Amino acid sequence: SEMSSGLSPLDIVEQKTALQTLEREHRTALVALDEIAQQAGKRPVYQKRGNIFFRTDTNKLLADVKKQEKDTRARKDATQIALDQMVGTIMDERAKRPPLVSSDTLWEDFGVGEKVEVHGLAKAPQYNGKRGVIERWEGDRFVVKLEGKDKGVKIKPDNLRAVTARNKHTDNDRGADHEEEEEEGPAAFSGIVHER
Repeated sequence: SEMSSGLSPLDIVEQKTALQTLEREHRTALVALDEIAQQAGKRPVYQKRGNIFFRTDTNKLLADVKKQEKDTRARKDATQIALDQMVGTIMDERAKRPPLVSSDTLWEDFGVGEKVEVHGLAKAPQYNGKRGVIERWEGDRFVVKLEGKDKGVKIKPDNLRAVTARNKHTDNDRGADHEEEEEEGPAAFSGIVHER
């Protein structure tokens, strides 16, 4: 599920994982600095290079670990800034989405990957009744990949309804069963489109 900026939830997960790794590396460097400071002059100090430990000067080791801590902190901070920007971009895109209540249709935030049916198009009536899957939000419309089409079609939310067992019936088919479903009310929160 990609946003119009090209970001996906997977990008954010990867960025968070990278940040957690850098935070661990930074904590390790801080602990090492503390341990080196406590050991200064008390006993020999060794530094690992590859798979071999070499005896080293405490001041040299301290300088190396301080540099490692500084570099890790800078990478961690840069990763945090990038993550904040990614989250901000996604939040901005969500804020640009249309309101939940429109003049013709009540809809509860269609999601990417949701199956929908097109209705009420005047300029492109050939798409009315066609079903598809929401690919992303772009501008003031959803991009919907319709059955039998290679490219997504941009459609306003007012011209989409969720494909459910309920809206497979025509208005003529709706009777007492339909009224009972609405009275029960669980669909009011499930993202199902209700026509007025």
